[in-house]
Amino acid sequence: MKFAAYFQTWSSKWNSYAPSLDLVDVPDEVSIIYLAFLKPNCSYEKGYCNFTGTGLEFSSDFKVVKEAIDILRKKGKVVMLSLGGATYPFTGYDVDSVVNLAHDLGVDGIDLDWEPSTGSAASGELSNIISDFKAKMGELKLCLTGFSVGCYGVGKFKDSQPKGMYTGMNIIGLKDKGHLLDWVNIMSYDAGPTYKPIEAIKRLSILNRKSHNPKVEDTAKEIANKNGITLISKHMNYTFNRKDDSMVRDLINYMKDISNIKKTKRGFLDYIGSHYSGGQYSHFWSAANNAGIIEKVGGGNNVTYKLGSNYENWENNKVVAF
Repeated sequence: MKFAAYFQTWSSKWNSYAPSLDLVDVPDEVSIIYLAFLKPNCSYEKGYCNFTGTGLEFSSDFKVVKEAIDILRKKGKVVMLSLGGATYPFTGYDVDSVVNLAHDLGVDGIDLDWEPSTGSAASGELSNIISDFKAKMGELKLCLTGFSVGCYGVGKFKDSQPKGMYTGMNIIGLKDKGHLLDWVNIMSYDAGPTYKPIEAIKRLSILNRKSHNPKVEDTAKEIANKNGITLISKHMNYTFNRKDDSMVRDLINYMKDISNIKKTKRGFLDYIGSHYSGGQYSHFWSAANNAGIIEKVGGGNNVTYKLGSNYENWENNKVVAF
């Protein structure tokens, strides 16, 4: 099992040597580290390389922290800047400053820890927050840490407990712009004895399936057509439900990769196995099977894959399946 953890920057002890910084000393089971917390309305110019005024409270030099982040990422850890939290409740935000700091530190992306002081009364603000950040982040990842009851209050979850001022505050934003997020966390700590985390996950899953943007498929087809490639799309619940322009970037990268791999059966199988067997690319693996590029053989613990009827078209760059 893998875990994500928030790192309290205010508790970090000073160190002049990055490998010895406490930030680096995280358990192997922790795969994502969130640096808490960055002011949404901080003012930061690219190349400033100083934490003053950012909200991050490292006592160590910027360079040392940056080197520590690089060490973590080389270990396969994902490092995110956590923006907001209860201390900094998004009374305003400066996207350029936040993105500049993210690039200077060399993190993987930005976590929107959105906790408005007015709760669900501010629910209409989340859509713009997500889209404003996504528009300027480039390849940086973007996630949302939603309040425990942020998706409750409607339908069969209308009476889900505990009810409060934060009930339903994430619904509008996730329905409207959820497809721009790479993932969503559910803030379940201190939620009280009546809170049921599994119920919250079920609610988020339903909302996630409803938040896909159908225009993405058309955009992907346009890009493929301009490159003389046929696009086979097997729409699944998880294929288009999280990404918009990032999904198109995945398609472009996939097309580029196709032209670079060895044109051999072994090369193909190695490529599919190493690039698309799990994680965020699991949908490529499944869709390639559905599109006939690979074929699933057997079942249970004896599943294997072989080349499918559409493999030759794929090998000749005439088909992209996702």
